Amino acid sequence: MAIECAVCYVSDLNFLLPTLVSATGLRKFVLAHKADVYIFLIDEDDELNRFLNRLDICVMPMDSRSYTGFDVKHGDTWIQRDPSPLIEAIIPDGRFDFPLS
Repeated sequence: MAIECAVCYVSDLNFLLPTLVSATGLRKFVLAHKADVYIFLIDEDDELNRFLNRLDICVMPMDSRSYTGFDVKHGDTWIQRDPSPLIEAIIPDGRFDFPLS
C-alpha cells in the first residue's frame, strides 16, 4: 500500500537543529508506514541523509532561487503529543477540515 501522507519541513543551516528535533520527535509517534518525512534543506547538500535514513527521514537539497513567498518569521513546529489523528485524517476533496480540540 502506498503512503498517502507526507510531513515536510523547510530549513536552512541556521534553523536545522530545531527542525531535526521536530522531525525526529514526529517519528516517535508516526511510523514510516503512516507518513513520509522530508526536510528540504536550503542551499546545502544532502549529507544528512546517511544519518537520517535510519529514522526514515529524507533530506532534499533545495536551491533558494527555486522558491519565493515564504514567511521566514513564522513556521517552526514542536511535536508535544501524538499527531496521528492529523496524519490519519481523511481530507475531503477540495477542502481541509480538521478539528483541533
